[in-house]
Amino acid sequence: MTNKRETLTERLRGNLSGWKETVEEILKEDIFDEKGVVDADFALSILKSVNEAMSFAETAVNALLRMLGGSEAAPSKKKEDAGAKWTVEEILKKCELRDNVLYLPKIQLNKKAYQAVKTWIEEAGGQWSTKQQGFTFDFDAKRVCGMLLQGKRCNLKQEFQYFGTPDAVADLAVAKFSSLTVVTSVLEPSAGRGALVRAIRRRCPKAVVDCFELMPENVEFLRKEPGANVVGSDFAECVRSYDRIIANPPFSNNQDIDHVYRMWDHLNAGGEMSVIVSQHWKFASERKCEEFRKWLGDVGAETEDVDGGAFKESGTTVATTLLFIKKNRQ
Repeated sequence: MTNKRETLTERLRGNLSGWKETVEEILKEDIFDEKGVVDADFALSILKSVNEAMSFAETAVNALLRMLGGSEAAPSKKKEDAGAKWTVEEILKKCELRDNVLYLPKIQLNKKAYQAVKTWIEEAGGQWSTKQQGFTFDFDAKRVCGMLLQGKRCNLKQEFQYFGTPDAVADLAVAKFSSLTVVTSVLEPSAGRGALVRAIRRRCPKAVVDCFELMPENVEFLRKEPGANVVGSDFAECVRSYDRIIANPPFSNNQDIDHVYRMWDHLNAGGEMSVIVSQHWKFASERKCEEFRKWLGDVGAETEDVDGGAFKESGTTVATTLLFIKKNRQ
């Protein structure tokens, strides 16, 4: 080995040693500043250095191949650009779920496709985590990610019409009840993640509320919620009656009207029900809505409109109405 080659060998070894030490030091640092915001300069410096190192590595490998008489390796950019034409479904099929974190494929994606993938994952309940460098879920994500990894859309809000009840609205609904005690039987037929259950227990701390909930991910939360007794998934399977019924049912296609009728059928004589519904029935000319307006008058329902912005934190600005109905004793 000539002196020049010996010098180059030592220089290469020194560069690798320096890189290793630098990486070890980086791992000891926090990427967030004192305000909890990502230190952009630090992050960009790391990315720039890594990019330069990768470029150097590619150049070095090609130089070695030329010296050995082989052909140069394909530029890494072509590999990075391989995902530029992938569809949303193709990208999702190449994602990986590990420890309840969904990781995107390590390849350069075009901006439009990435935004679409991000939307699909967020619809399924995922949230981007800079720390994890992946999408995290606050529930067991196996079911929803199983669908995503097959290239299928999983829009939880659309599928289950789930918009959690804000505390202020939940407390307003509970306040309508004339009384609540530990012996009062209470039903929540579309319990979500237990917002109305918590409101019931703010008024009566030892109350137990029977719950129905279709969305499996919400059931996971309900089973951990104090005072929530999950008795089934579909309210249509309910077989008993209750003294108090409180609910925020799905609105689409007049589902809220169907739920109100069903709740009435499961309300004991002398019982009370407090239900959050849409305002569509108030002005719609559909026969179903006209009959519902008449029925509400017949049973002496009280109505109170809720501000359209009350559900903004839950992802909707739809205006709602609170129905309070008491079933007279026969």
